[in-house]
Amino acid sequence: MKITSASDMAMAGIRKGMADVRRSAETVASHPTDAEGVEAAVTLKQAARQVEAASRIIETENEMLGTLLDVKA
Repeated sequence: MKITSASDMAMAGIRKGMADVRRSAETVASHPTDAEGVEAAVTLKQAARQVEAASRIIETENEMLGTLLDVKA
C-alpha cells in the first residue's frame, strides 16, 4: 500500500483545479450568455475554490513541519 503525502494530494488538487479553470474559462469566453456559459462560470468558481483549498493544505503542512522542527531543536 502506497502512502501519499498531504503535499502530493494537494498538488494533485491544484493541477486538477487549474485544468478545470482553463477549460471553464474557455467555455465562458466562447458561450458568455447561454446556459453552457453559466454552467462553466459555476465550475470556474468551484475550481478556484479547489485550488485555494489545496493551497491551504500545503500551507498547513509547512506550518506543521516548522512546528516539528522547532520542537526538535
